[in-house]
Amino acid sequence: MIDLEHDLPIQKQAEVIEISRSTVYSEPRPISKSDLWLMRRMGIEAIYRRPNTSKPAPGHRIYPYLLRGLTITRPIRSGLWTSRTSPRRAASSIWPRS
Repeated sequence: MIDLEHDLPIQKQAEVIEISRSTVYSEPRPISKSDLWLMRRMGIEAIYRRPNTSKPAPGHRIYPYLLRGLTITRPIRSGLWTSRTSPRRAASSIWPRS
């Protein structure tokens, strides 16, 4: 893929094959068996596509897609595309006023 001895700079080679230049230099680090065991015990796992994820689970309710057929031409103020958050309100709900 990337030839470090080539006359074309590494940056240009990475651009041509559309990868980040940092991935050229990074080496995958091995994970120890004790770390893998600990991760499995804690329930930590890699997120990746698994087989049959598009099939609904038995007994799972399927909700309708409510925006089908709706033409959205501008942002709707009711909060379809936005959510309002106020740091002041959030802070006042966490810490009592003095």
